[in-house]
Amino acid sequence: MTKNKKIMISLTKMLLLFMLFFHFACCTKAKESGVTVRFPQPSEPVQITENGKEHLFASYYGINSWSANQRYVTILQTDIKYRLPDENDPATLGLVDLETNEFIPLTQTRAWNFQQGCMAHWLGTSPDSLIIFNDFREGRFVSVILNVHTKKVIKIIPYPVSAVSPNGKEAVSINFARLRITRTDYGYGGNGQNAKAGVQFPEDDGLFLVNLETGEANLIVSIAAG
Repeated sequence: MTKNKKIMISLTKMLLLFMLFFHFACCTKAKESGVTVRFPQPSEPVQITENGKEHLFASYYGINSWSANQRYVTILQTDIKYRLPDENDPATLGLVDLETNEFIPLTQTRAWNFQQGCMAHWLGTSPDSLIIFNDFREGRFVSVILNVHTKKVIKIIPYPVSAVSPNGKEAVSINFARLRITRTDYGYGGNGQNAKAGVQFPEDDGLFLVNLETGEANLIVSIAAG
């Protein structure tokens, strides 16, 4: 048996002992306090789309896909399977009405992937009617604020979003073209941003804070500083 394998076995045993100790300690403490711990029971899965096409949430895990009134959920619809999409592969961004399970197409986006969708967020400024999502328009990656009921574009922000503040007024942005190189499944195809592929640690690229009211952005942490 190799030395590395022996070390791994020892670490595994230590982890199991720790888990057992933690379990019994928690149970003993709960009994002493008279508190009964009950974990919530998840419901059975519910299918909300069915038309033979591929559907996925239009945002990343941890991002709320539901409108504030819980009636609508943002969904991407595509025919693509078994390969990465690029800027020539539009997906349909739409809503599912959870009262009828109807899919309501809103628009198309060419800045999306299977991991994170198009980073759609319901905006805190109007969480039942306004969403923001990423797109590839006029040769660059942008984010678009859209009214889901009128299907009217409210504003185009010259930066793609990665996360949006709860108040809907700020967002953080990263370089999705560079991300296509460093983590292929998470970036976007096309030359929507300068990937700075020839610079290992660029000082003028990194995490940007974007003002969604003015469209201005400030670099708050550079890749070089990180």
